[in-house]
Amino acid sequence: MWHKRSMSLTSVADICRPMALAVLAMALLPNASLACRARPPDKVVLLDTVPAEAQGSPVIARVVLTEVYQVGDGAGWSETHARARVIEAIKGVEVGRIIQIQSSPWPCHGTLNSQDAGKDGFVAGEFNRDQLLVGFWDLRYARNQPP
Repeated sequence: MWHKRSMSLTSVADICRPMALAVLAMALLPNASLACRARPPDKVVLLDTVPAEAQGSPVIARVVLTEVYQVGDGAGWSETHARARVIEAIKGVEVGRIIQIQSSPWPCHGTLNSQDAGKDGFVAGEFNRDQLLVGFWDLRYARNQPP
């Protein structure tokens, strides 16, 4: 009777094999977040000035970030968004308007984080169909970056 309840070596191997393959896959696949730690961001959202390249954008404004938050689908995809209040309207928005900003859907591209709430700077871009302001610019125009 005891031998009927015990697991055979075959069933143990059947259980362990998928787990071992999953661990191996995680170890071998490149991890984007680790790669970003070794490489600084090359695109940014919050700017010191509005560069010539951004002058043609439909929306240009000076904003203060009021909140930075994560949006995801629960299945592993996420990106960072920010909520901001327009404090100087240059084009395409009104002073006082609250806008949503897409920080970056790509690793290593100037993603905002929760410590950025309260910072101000310029944004330039266009609203997408979800009413998120999308605009990513070269690092040299970044807010609070060394020259």
